Amino acid sequence: MPLAAHIRHVLDEREEHRAPRARFEFELQDHLNQGDAEKTLRAAIDWGRYAELFSYDDQTRMFGLDHTEG
Repeated sequence: MPLAAHIRHVLDEREEHRAPRARFEFELQDHLNQGDAEKTLRAAIDWGRYAELFSYDDQTRMFGLDHTEG
């Protein structure tokens, strides 16, 4: 899934290996309406978690690598 790979790439590039959900929502809304952007991002979150590409905290709305390494 290209979006999940993009999220992982952004996390890999950042020193703290964290990124807010809003960063990816804004990118998607350049190409999709808000509802479709939300569904697409939710699918990427679910897929990325399942594949252990990244973690996502629903409370803080942050992506990270802290639970996928080690």
